[in-house]
Amino acid sequence: MRAPGSSASARLLALWVGAAAISSACAREEPPPGANPDRQPPTVRETKPERFAVVPDFDGSVEVRFAEPLSGTSGLERRLVSSPAFRYRVDAGFSVIKIRPRDGWREGVVYYFQLPSGIADLLGNRTDEPIEIIFSTGPPIPDTRVTGTVTQRVDGGAVADARILFFNIAGDSIPYTSVTERGGEFEITTLPLDDYWSFAFSDLNRDLLLQRLFEPYDSVRLQLEPAGVAALTFRIVEPDTTPPVLARVQAVEDSLLRLEFDDYLDPDQDLGVVIVSVREEQTGRSREVAGMRLEPGTARAQGREGRGAARRGRVPAPPADTALAPDTAAAPADTALAPDTAAAPGDTTATPGEAQEEPTLPSRVLLVELASVLEDGTYRITVEGILNLRSLAGRADTTFAYPELEAANVDTGAAKPDAAEPEAAEAEPDDTEGGGR
Repeated sequence: MRAPGSSASARLLALWVGAAAISSACAREEPPPGANPDRQPPTVRETKPERFAVVPDFDGSVEVRFAEPLSGTSGLERRLVSSPAFRYRVDAGFSVIKIRPRDGWREGVVYYFQLPSGIADLLGNRTDEPIEIIFSTGPPIPDTRVTGTVTQRVDGGAVADARILFFNIAGDSIPYTSVTERGGEFEITTLPLDDYWSFAFSDLNRDLLLQRLFEPYDSVRLQLEPAGVAALTFRIVEPDTTPPVLARVQAVEDSLLRLEFDDYLDPDQDLGVVIVSVREEQTGRSREVAGMRLEPGTARAQGREGRGAARRGRVPAPPADTALAPDTAAAPADTALAPDTAAAPGDTTATPGEAQEEPTLPSRVLLVELASVLEDGTYRITVEGILNLRSLAGRADTTFAYPELEAANVDTGAAKPDAAEPEAAEAEPDDTEGGGR
């Protein structure tokens, strides 16, 4: 005979045991007591091809195999650093990442890929450093290193996230590229020995192309010699197609005029060829110019910050819908570098290992010293031959009153271009895409 309530108690005990079992089954899995938890990021077991291998007639995919399963591999195609700047497909599997060009591998090319840091295993351990793959489909892999800086020509501020493209003078379609870090520095290694046009520019529309109509840029001729080490300095300048216009004249003293232009003026130009004439409107009498000098520019207090850093020349890979294949036609002539376009004025040739002097910062102001003091009246001033930062010159004139009146400077003459950009001995290459490196 069962005690009263014994059946109900048994049922309650069974329900409690079952709930405890379910709770235990749903609990987070923990390592057994005394086991060391996995806190190491995933490691590379092997790459195909091996790093620095020379593999003629290579076919298939570049493979990076890890020692454990992966997670956090979404968006790798967008974040892949690649050189040359072709289109690549990236597939991430259980423990392998595969890379393949959409238009096939090319013979005689040194390839460089960089997988970003942050690749994770199933427990969320992430890689701290990028993973590099370098191999060749023909030529030996050179031991070269090119470093440099990109700054604003106007104020000397560092330019972060500026893109640097290298095209050989022979005009083949293989661009190499790098990008600057927050301090404006960049580095690129294994660049084949050659004679290059190199361009640095702010990729404002993120299309990986240099658009000289609206993107600030600078270019340097690089002759990479067998020593394989070079340092470049780029000072990017806003694009311009018109000469400087004289915007305002002030008599800051009775014999000193302050001429302000709408453009920044080249601080290194020869003022001996600049012609300034000052004539009194009422009498027609001219005032002799005793001398002139450019007002110094002002340095920027802090470098320009950018989005993300670059190590060893890494650069964001192009989105699949913006990267152009090397044999794709260039952009229209009004926005791209046509093959027969001469080097922009001020472009220089870099000597490997030779440091360039710190530039004088520009301003918009020319100071003109007169040989005699001004008398009360209205004057017409004409300036010829003054250069802006793109070496464009013209003729500009305006009137001013001494002492300065509210109605002064209303008769501003339009600038009249009289000098085109000088031609260079060798042509720059056509605009093409830059996808990595």
